[in-house]
Amino acid sequence: GLRQSCLRLPCNRDPSSAREGQGASLNISYIENVADTAPETAALAGYRDELRNIKTRLEKARSQKYHSLIAIIGFLSLVVVLLAIARGNVSGTLALSAISVLGVSFELRRYIGVRASSLELAHRNDFYERGISRLTGTWRGKGITGQEFVRHHHLYQWDLNILGDGSLFELLCTTRSNIGAERLASYLLDPVDVV
Repeated sequence: GLRQSCLRLPCNRDPSSAREGQGASLNISYIENVADTAPETAALAGYRDELRNIKTRLEKARSQKYHSLIAIIGFLSLVVVLLAIARGNVSGTLALSAISVLGVSFELRRYIGVRASSLELAHRNDFYERGISRLTGTWRGKGITGQEFVRHHHLYQWDLNILGDGSLFELLCTTRSNIGAERLASYLLDPVDVV
């Protein structure tokens, strides 16, 4: 069911006191869906299912990456050993060395592809973990705070907890670039032009 609870957000009336960590607290009442008594939402279930799928694929990609790296090392070792042995019979060892070099190039190409896939899956994994944190209310302190965008004489950023730890910016920011984070801060802090 639903229960009434209270969210405590820092509320600094004076920007100078906010920089020193002082200030009053503002109590905002809201109704939240309590995870232990309410059924799991469709969005949360979907995120958890997708996260399980991504974790399985990520583990498989990491395993493939590891095997490719071992194969590369094995082929390179074979090339070195064959070249060391080849002092007397150059033609036979050169053919085997050429095959080993082809094996290295094939495995290196495979390794690069699997590594790219692994990085993409790791980014998706982080995205879904942050999404689950937002849906369950455990997102505070895990994201980008936006402190670098603080405007010390801004009219409402301190009162409404726009930037900082546990802020609206931290809740909304899913960007991967500094330009995207800067744009989000601008949306939250700049006045809107009404046409």
